[in-house]
Amino acid sequence: MLIAEEFLLVTRADDGFDRVGRAELAVAGALLCELALAERVSLDGGRIAVVDASPTGDELLDEALTRFADRAGKKPRDVLARIGRGLPGRALERLSRAEVVQEEQARALGVRWWSRWQVVDVARRDALRAELLAVLTGRQEPDGRTGSLVALLHATNALGQALPTAARSGIPLRDLRKRAKEVARGRWAASAVSEAIQAATAAAAAAVAAGGAAASS
Repeated sequence: MLIAEEFLLVTRADDGFDRVGRAELAVAGALLCELALAERVSLDGGRIAVVDASPTGDELLDEALTRFADRAGKKPRDVLARIGRGLPGRALERLSRAEVVQEEQARALGVRWWSRWQVVDVARRDALRAELLAVLTGRQEPDGRTGSLVALLHATNALGQALPTAARSGIPLRDLRKRAKEVARGRWAASAVSEAIQAATAAAAAAVAAGGAAASS
């Protein structure tokens, strides 16, 4: 499962809806982290650089790699939202084919009113939540995958959705957020990879801040 798919799974609300928002940005950021960890994409002077454009063997990751290659030389914060267009839906469809989530739609007169993705593989989601909690409580060291996921959850202010009350083992959310901030700033990946991951999460955080400012104006 890709980091992007893990993000969508662990933040899915019990009613199947996305209560976090900014899915396209988060998924694009997660895919940038994934490609950086695979040493396919890096940053050169803070701008996107493709190191290896050969196929990865994963259809969704290959699509993301092509989109990043088309925007080589750009800063992540300027292109992540556009790169992510349509990708959350494709990631959810993959999860559906793997019987991890199930799509439900409401229609009237042939028009779709809404669509939601209900988690059906609850055990898999709960195992991922337990792993995140282990990282955030110091019982497990973060690696490239878990560190990236924690950093993205922190950047998009989605930690509370990923770890609802029942999944926190009585630990206050404020304490987990403090630890998530520390993990996000940590050095659990190689320097070049870490730079790309930091850029992805910084772009996500900037978008969240901009959205909050717009809502309050």
